[in-house]
Amino acid sequence: MVGPDLYIWTSRTLYTRRMRTVLSALLLYLMIETSQGYWSHEKRKGSSSSSSLQLEVEYGEERVKRQLSSGQSTYQYVYYADLTLEGYAFESAKAYLSSLAVPYTLPINSTLSVTVTQMAITTECNVTDTGNTCACKDGYSWNITVCYTYRPCNNSSSFCSCLIILDENMPFCESPRDISDTRVDMKGSITLNKTFTKDLLDPTSVTYQALKSSIILALLNVYTKTCNPVDVSVLGFSPGSVVANYMMVVSGSLSASQILSSNTMLVQAVPGAISSQLLTAGLAYIEPKDMEVKYWDPIKLTCQINETVNNVNWFLTTTSNVTNMIYSGGNNVDISMQTQLGKTISVLTINEADFWWEGTYICQFFNDTLVHKAEAMVDVILLPAEITVNPLQKALTSGDTSPFVLECCVPFDGEDYSVSWTYNNVTQFVKPGEYTSSSSVFEAVGQS
Repeated sequence: MVGPDLYIWTSRTLYTRRMRTVLSALLLYLMIETSQGYWSHEKRKGSSSSSSLQLEVEYGEERVKRQLSSGQSTYQYVYYADLTLEGYAFESAKAYLSSLAVPYTLPINSTLSVTVTQMAITTECNVTDTGNTCACKDGYSWNITVCYTYRPCNNSSSFCSCLIILDENMPFCESPRDISDTRVDMKGSITLNKTFTKDLLDPTSVTYQALKSSIILALLNVYTKTCNPVDVSVLGFSPGSVVANYMMVVSGSLSASQILSSNTMLVQAVPGAISSQLLTAGLAYIEPKDMEVKYWDPIKLTCQINETVNNVNWFLTTTSNVTNMIYSGGNNVDISMQTQLGKTISVLTINEADFWWEGTYICQFFNDTLVHKAEAMVDVILLPAEITVNPLQKALTSGDTSPFVLECCVPFDGEDYSVSWTYNNVTQFVKPGEYTSSSSVFEAVGQS
C-alpha cells in the first residue's frame, strides 16, 4: 500500500516572558499490521471513541484511522502521532527516523505487538507563531485541492511547491497518483443568480478573486470523488446574471453518466448557481482520427461514445476556418446513428469527396446540459478545379521549322501534381515550369 508516511515539522519558536524555547514537532504516519482486529482503547479529549494505538508521546493525537482486511487474521491500520521535541534535536530525530528499517515491531503489552510496515518523510514545515510554511519532500506532491485552498509562499519558485498554512489544518504531501492515459478536457459555464458588476471584469479585484476561488474549490471537491483533477482554471465572468466560464482537465476511468452526475452536483455546490453547461473532449472518439482520401473517393467516419445518447450533430471546419453543420440528405451525404450494448455509434458518409470536404470534422453527442465532442482530420488529395491550355489552337504549315510552346495552367492549391503531355501515342511527363501566386504552368515544347 502506497501513501504518505511521515510528517516532519521544522523548528517552532515559542516566546514567553522569561525565555525563548525552541520546539521541533514530528508528525508520524504509521501503517501497522496486527493479528487482532480490535484493540482496547481510551477515549481522548476532542475525539470520538475508537480503536487507538497509545504512543508514549506528550502530544500524541490520532488524526486518521481506517481498517482494511488483508486476510483472515491480519489487519492494517493507519495512525498519526505528534512528537514534540524541545531543543535542537530536530536534525538528529529526522536522521534517526530516516534510518529506521521497516518492518519494525513495536510491543504494545505482554500479549500484543504491532509491526510498522511503512514510514517515510513526506512533508517539511517551518512552524512559527504567525503561520506555517510547508513544502513536499522529493517524490511527493500536494493534492490539487490543497494547492487551491492555501496561498503560495512569498519566495515560491513554482505553482504549488511551498504553501502558507494559516489555519489549524495539517495538510500532507502524497505519493504521486497513477495518472491514467484516459484524459478528458472540459470547458464549462455556470450561471449564477447574482448581479453582474464591473469588478468581475477585473481579475485583480477582491470580488473576482473570491468568486474564482469559490468555483475552483467547488469543482475540485465535486470531481475528486470520481476522478483525478489534473488542472483547473476560471477563464472569466460574463453578464447574463453572472456566467462563470472555466476549463478543467481530469484523468481516470470516467463515464458520461458520471460527468452528468458531477455536473448536477456542481450546481448544488456553488452558492447561487442556477445551471451548468459542459463540453467534454476525450469521452467520444472518431475513427479514423486522420484520413487521406483521393478526389471523388468516399469519406467514412465513425463516431462512438460508451453511453446511450439520443442526439448527435456533425460539423466541418474548413481550411479557411469556417465551421458549418453537416446535414444528411441528397445523394452525397448520409448520417446514421444506432445504440447497441450501451454504446452510441454515429456514421458520417460522404460518397464523393472534393475540396469542399477537406478540413476538421467534429462529432457532438449531446443532451440538455452536456456535449461530448470528438474531432478528426480529413485531407482530400485534390485534382485541379480548372485546366487552361494556351494557346487553345495553333496553325502550322509544312514550312514551319521553329519550335513552338504549349502551356497548360491550373490554379495553385498546394498539391504536387503529376502532369503528362501525349502526342502521336508518345507521353512525356513534366514538372511545373513556373509558379505564380495563383497558378502552376506546365509547358511542352514541340517541333513542327
